[in-house]
Amino acid sequence: MASGIETWLFGYAGTKLADRVLKLFQRDKLTVDLHKAVEKWASNLPSHASLTSSNALFPSHVADEELAERPCLSNLRSELESLKIPSEESWDSALTEQWKYVRSKIDHPQDFFLLSEEEASTHIKSLSIALCTACSQHETLFRVTTVSMLRELSEATSKTPQQNSLSEILTNDQKKLLYRLYHQDNGFCRIGASKGEYECLWVPGYPMDMQWGWERTPEECLRSGKSPGNREERLHWIFVVKDLVEIGIFEAQADGYYQLTEKGWRVAHDINSEKSDSGV
Repeated sequence: MASGIETWLFGYAGTKLADRVLKLFQRDKLTVDLHKAVEKWASNLPSHASLTSSNALFPSHVADEELAERPCLSNLRSELESLKIPSEESWDSALTEQWKYVRSKIDHPQDFFLLSEEEASTHIKSLSIALCTACSQHETLFRVTTVSMLRELSEATSKTPQQNSLSEILTNDQKKLLYRLYHQDNGFCRIGASKGEYECLWVPGYPMDMQWGWERTPEECLRSGKSPGNREERLHWIFVVKDLVEIGIFEAQADGYYQLTEKGWRVAHDINSEKSDSGV
C-alpha cells in the first residue's frame, strides 16, 4: 500500500488502483521535492529526536470520513482542492495535529514523538517552512500536480470527479499552443534556428511550419538590411514551451523537438472541448 506525505495530503489509499495512481505521482517533480524536503528535515533532527524514515510521520492515510477529528488536515486538503498553495501556518497546524495523532495512537512511536510539545513545535515549524517553500517555488507545477492527482484519484476511487480542469490554470498562450498542436497528427513543435536568426519556436502549419516569434542576428541585419525582429516575443514563446515541459505537458525529444505527453494530450483535449462547447 502506498504511504507517505502524498497519501496523508490527498487521503486516498486502500485500493490497488488508488495506490497505483499515488505511486505514479511519486515520480512527479513536485512530489519528489516534497519528499526531499521531509527527508532533509528529518536528517537534521538532533539524535534524541530522530526519525528513521520520513514515513514514520505519515504512517497511514486519513480517509475523508475521519476528517471531523482532524480539522487542521481538513483545512489543508480544502486549500489543495481550491488550488491554493497552503501557507506555513496551515502546514504547521496540520503537522502539529499529525504529530499529536502519532504520539497518542501509534504503538512504540519513534523518538521525535516523545519530545515535549514545545520542543517538537520548533522542529515542526522548520518542516512547515520547507514544505511551503517547495510548493511556492513551482506554483504552476503545484497546481497542475494537484489537479491531476485529485482527478485521477477521484476516478480511481469512484468519488465525485473534481471540477477543476488543468486548462483553467494555464495561460492563454499556453492554451493557444496546445490547441494548435492538438490538431496535428503527432503533437510536435520545435525550437530551432534558421540561418541568420536566433532559435525560436516552430509550430506545425500548412503548407509549412510557422515561426512564433523570431529575431535576426546583428550580422544578418547588417547584411540584409532587414529589421531585427522581436526578442521579447521570441523568448516569450520559447519560455511557454519550457514551462509546459516543467509541468509535464511536453517532453523534450532529439533535435530540439518537443512532444505532448499523455498528460499533455489530455489537457489539449480539455482545451479543444471547451472551445467546441463555446462555439469558438
